[in-house]
Amino acid sequence: MRSSFTIKNEYHEKPVEFFLRRELGLSRRQIASLKFRPEGLLLNGKRCRTSALLHSGDLLQLSLKGGGTTRLETEGVPTSPDILHED
Repeated sequence: MRSSFTIKNEYHEKPVEFFLRRELGLSRRQIASLKFRPEGLLLNGKRCRTSALLHSGDLLQLSLKGGGTTRLETEGVPTSPDILHED
């Protein structure tokens, strides 16, 4: 599943990782998995690094494979693990 986001003024001159963590709630592990997919992370149609700076109006595309990779896909589903045993 590919999701596209048009960058708003509030993320102008911010790194891609900042947007992914702040706006989408992605973890470091989820971001790492996007980076290593051939078309996992595209900025204006080209592969990019998470350190790339965003500009207002940019198009950021994510290839979301598997379930629950963003909070957008898991609304209403608890994301914290159940504690089975605690000392």
